[in-house]
Amino acid sequence: MNDHDHVVLGAVLHDIGKFWERGELLTDYRYHEDQKQQDCPWNSNQNYRSHLHVLNTRRFCDVLVETLPVMAPEAGTDQNWINLAVRHHVSSSPLEKLIEAADRFASAEREKGDFYARGIHKKTRLEALLGRISLNGDARRNDHRLPLAPLGLQKDAIFPRNAENFDPPMHKTESEGWIAEAELRDDYRRIGHAFLNVLGHLPQLDLRTSEGLRSLARTLLALMERFLSNIPSATNIIHPDISLFDHLRVTAAIAEGLYLHHAQEDTLDRPELFRADDVAKWRLVCGDFSGIQNFIYKITAKGAAKALRGRSFYIQLLCDGVSEHLLRKLGLYPTARIYSSGGKFFLLIPTHLEAALRSEVDAVNSALLRTFQGEVFLGLGSAEVRGSDFQGGRMGVKWKEAAESLQQDRLEPVMYSKRAAGWLWATSNTGVRENAGRPRSPAAARNRAPN
Repeated sequence: MNDHDHVVLGAVLHDIGKFWERGELLTDYRYHEDQKQQDCPWNSNQNYRSHLHVLNTRRFCDVLVETLPVMAPEAGTDQNWINLAVRHHVSSSPLEKLIEAADRFASAEREKGDFYARGIHKKTRLEALLGRISLNGDARRNDHRLPLAPLGLQKDAIFPRNAENFDPPMHKTESEGWIAEAELRDDYRRIGHAFLNVLGHLPQLDLRTSEGLRSLARTLLALMERFLSNIPSATNIIHPDISLFDHLRVTAAIAEGLYLHHAQEDTLDRPELFRADDVAKWRLVCGDFSGIQNFIYKITAKGAAKALRGRSFYIQLLCDGVSEHLLRKLGLYPTARIYSSGGKFFLLIPTHLEAALRSEVDAVNSALLRTFQGEVFLGLGSAEVRGSDFQGGRMGVKWKEAAESLQQDRLEPVMYSKRAAGWLWATSNTGVRENAGRPRSPAAARNRAPN
């Protein structure tokens, strides 16, 4: 592993100890005073060591090494993925401070609260986000929560329900939101034991190659999505509406972009620059497949329902496959894919990789042209992201900017190549470099075709 790998793995695991702490699992290090002093910050106001969940994180990392011995850090290397995951609250080295900065950016929009000391972290369920949406701007009383269960096809595992209908039931407090009347430790323990059981069956991957490391990351992300998607990330707030899985993967995406940006600038030895708010270090990229509606609904009456489902599924596979392909070409981990659904995906990449990304999109569109004869095309939009954009609701503005950039991309038609059946055209902001002209219609594209 190199530093890039250690940073991403450390970031994606940095807060996983919160899950094990709530179920009182993997607690070995919590009884080691020396380890506490090394990993946990001292709260001078209340005279105790805080953030004890990092000790559960360290034990989980040990379990990963026991399961996959090839993950063991090299002897004598202090800046490895385990220490990066654990020490972000007592950071001292540049890479530890980088994880700390990424964690702060990822949680910048989180509400402020301090209910941890009263055991609220063991009595909180994930709030159903859609319950907070209001079309007229009025505040809504969101009393629905998600079940503490792994993702599954059962109704009870994925659908929110009224907080008062859980067992144990939840009640509303003015200062702490909805909390359970008893600790949810047993629910956490059931999920935790299931997680550890599946973890024990991980394939023995060869981590000496970048592909092996990214395969491991994809496997871990799949397991974390299954077991941590209904687990709240922060519980010391009124609205715990962000899952632990989402917080971990977004932190990893931010950390990877932050690391690669400073590696490009040769400033990894200047951690004071990591938390700079005014430098555009990332690009939020929006990729969208045009023409999918025509492709999906080009079906015959016979077997229409089956064909419709099949083509919709195909488009989702195409979206996932193309976004994964682009990440591999850029050398990024799968955590850089923030969203992928409905023929659209969003990536968070370091700014200096945007030109390489657009070149790869050109190659993808050439392949789509050969396959779909111009019916399906990948458009691309982007927006620059600064550290200050992760707070104050500004990321919503960036998503809008990326979408508007995509629309501009669609309005610039260019000709791609000459086909036996005639000239085909599509929409792109890049086009084929050998054809300098930008015809504005299919007819213009045919008229401008060289002999």
